[in-house]
Amino acid sequence: MNAAWNCLLALGSLALGLVLAESTLRVFHHRYGELAEPPARDAESAYMLRHPDTGVPHAVIHNNLGSRQHRNFSERDLVEGFNIAFFGDSFTENLGLPAPYSFTEPLDYLLNAHPSEGGSRRVNILNFGVGGSGPGRQYIRYRGLPFRHRLRHVFYVHCSNDLGDLHRSAQWALDGTGRLVRRLRDGAAAWPRVLSGLHLAYLVLDVWHRLDIAGRGPGEPAVLSESDTWRVFDALLRQWRLDVEAAGGVFHVVLLPRPPKRPDHARARWRAALASWNVVDLRACFAAAVAGYRYRNYRFASDGHWNAAGNMVAAHCLYRRLEAALGLPRRPDEAVAKARHAYYSAFRDSDSWQGQRFMPGPPWALPGDAAPGAIERYLALGDEVAEPLDKARLAAWRVIARSAPAVRSRWNVHARRSDRELAYLKAPCSVADTYFNFFLRVRPADDDRFLPVPIGFGDGGPHPVHFDGKCLLTVPLPAWPIGTIWTGGSRPDNSAKWMGKFHWDLDGLRRAARAAAERQPAASGAFAIYHARGALTYVRSPCAPSDVRRRFFLHVFDGTGRRESLDFDFVDRGALVDGKCVALARLPDGGGSARVHTGQFDSDHGEIWRAEFAVGEP
Repeated sequence: MNAAWNCLLALGSLALGLVLAESTLRVFHHRYGELAEPPARDAESAYMLRHPDTGVPHAVIHNNLGSRQHRNFSERDLVEGFNIAFFGDSFTENLGLPAPYSFTEPLDYLLNAHPSEGGSRRVNILNFGVGGSGPGRQYIRYRGLPFRHRLRHVFYVHCSNDLGDLHRSAQWALDGTGRLVRRLRDGAAAWPRVLSGLHLAYLVLDVWHRLDIAGRGPGEPAVLSESDTWRVFDALLRQWRLDVEAAGGVFHVVLLPRPPKRPDHARARWRAALASWNVVDLRACFAAAVAGYRYRNYRFASDGHWNAAGNMVAAHCLYRRLEAALGLPRRPDEAVAKARHAYYSAFRDSDSWQGQRFMPGPPWALPGDAAPGAIERYLALGDEVAEPLDKARLAAWRVIARSAPAVRSRWNVHARRSDRELAYLKAPCSVADTYFNFFLRVRPADDDRFLPVPIGFGDGGPHPVHFDGKCLLTVPLPAWPIGTIWTGGSRPDNSAKWMGKFHWDLDGLRRAARAAAERQPAASGAFAIYHARGALTYVRSPCAPSDVRRRFFLHVFDGTGRRESLDFDFVDRGALVDGKCVALARLPDGGGSARVHTGQFDSDHGEIWRAEFAVGEP
């Protein structure tokens, strides 16, 4: 009996350990998740994200196929239509913009609005981009589509970090014969297939290969090294191309318009090797299509992804490529510009995107008076604003910039009391400045506890707006009476921090100071102290910064001699009001009489001044 019980206990402990190990890998180590889980979005899902520059929220919707589009595609659509699919990472998925401004949507419109001679067969543009995915996972996504044999054109959008993704995940490798294999599923067929979805299985296999346990056989995949990354990448794209062509389709490689961060001779050789492939070089196309082209004008101010204008030019370049590939008659530039105008103007006056609008101007849209000078104004703003801004909001932000901040630090904090919000302002501002993690804690006027208020750029919270070389973030405050604001921020790596406190209820302090002026003080020291309605009002005039830097002590003794300490900093309970330093401290609600000892002290000199008096009933 004991032996059976010990066996069950051992098995239970082993199962619990495996569950904990799997959970730990899923939460804290995402490398093996790239191997175990396909890079797909949930079908028919919807959630809200914010524009990286303006902070305006928009809906992110994935349709019944898990592609980033607002409309569903039925089986009949896929059978009867001409299907074109795009695979890539965040540049393809375009989560920072409403879907109508992602390049696949105007491209879809331009192709279907083309006056073709051969009939009215619908062209379906399918956007299977998944942010953060690499080419290995994107190829797996392609192989997992049940209708991949119906894709007539497949575009792989290559990003400069794709090689790093492929190397870090080590998802694909070359076996001893140089054949491309997928780890675990292709290279270790003896493992039960159910294990292919477990992160722990890939960890064990990774250790097995790295330690070369029992030696590596001629058919087993080697661990992917950095030197092999280019070979694996080339083999993967060639295999993807063969799969597409075997299904009767055409495979394309799209090169992004971003300039390289540094000279990369290996990448240059790879680009040269693609000469015989179907390549869409967007950098060359952007330079040819835009006079005086500079990439910074076609990306977000807050990060390197392309904005609405960049997506528009990408749609133009891809349209011209597909126009030729599909054998459509070439449309004059003026006709294409009018079609673009018709597409973008359909969303211009709609409230579906909550005021987030983009309308290209000449020569990208005709007639030009639909949005006079829009593209010129946009280009003139450069990195400061990614979208033309509302004049009323811009004027309000300039008022904030001219006002005195309540906190001066890396980010100045302005108290917008009439609007019940905080405005965080930084000038000058760079992209790196927007990667701060902010915190905000608010103390109710009748409580000593600080309550957190959610805020942050990276967790779905507010995002900064760029204007006039500045960054601005506005945050609404809770409706209950507020005493003190405590806020600050730090970079994710803690390389830079800032913090500040200030009193919010200036009107309450002003009323307390005016009421105190009509009475005699209960006691006097460096501050005159007034007692009314269970609270003490501290007033000093004239007042210097040195008068409020030292901490205040407040000790209340009841009739039994029991002491309650309510020490505080001036910034927690006071502010400069009408030329006076005024602080308001609420006494404990104990009833009866009590003795109050209060004053200021510091750690070096001890007590600076003291006042004693009685409060309550005699």
